[in-house]
Amino acid sequence: MFRSTICTIRSGSYAYIGLRRYMEDEHIQIDDLSSYLGSICSCPTPSAFFGVFDGHGGPDAAAYMKENAIKIFFKDADFLQTIEADDVFLEAVENSIRCVFCELACNIDLCFVMLTCAFLLVSIPTKF
Repeated sequence: MFRSTICTIRSGSYAYIGLRRYMEDEHIQIDDLSSYLGSICSCPTPSAFFGVFDGHGGPDAAAYMKENAIKIFFKDADFLQTIEADDVFLEAVENSIRCVFCELACNIDLCFVMLTCAFLLVSIPTKF
């Protein structure tokens, strides 16, 4: 007899400044994306979202991304309605990432900003 299993996502993080005088890196760690987004959009449960922003030459771009990535990434309410790795979904992911970087370019008042970003969206299917 099989029992129904409720999956949850749990994560941890660690930041290391190294030899630098100031921490220039930021991250986003959301284990329960559905609860975090609330009424913004309905996404499959469980789902999680993680982002790592490595600021180069200052913390401004990384701090901006941490503050704004969620609202820029998920402002399209249809984005998470179906998470299947098909061409339509992958195109939506690419467009969202483009929007994030365009928004960053339009809103950071610096002559030269470098930033490395990594995003991870995790969704566990409810049926195995």
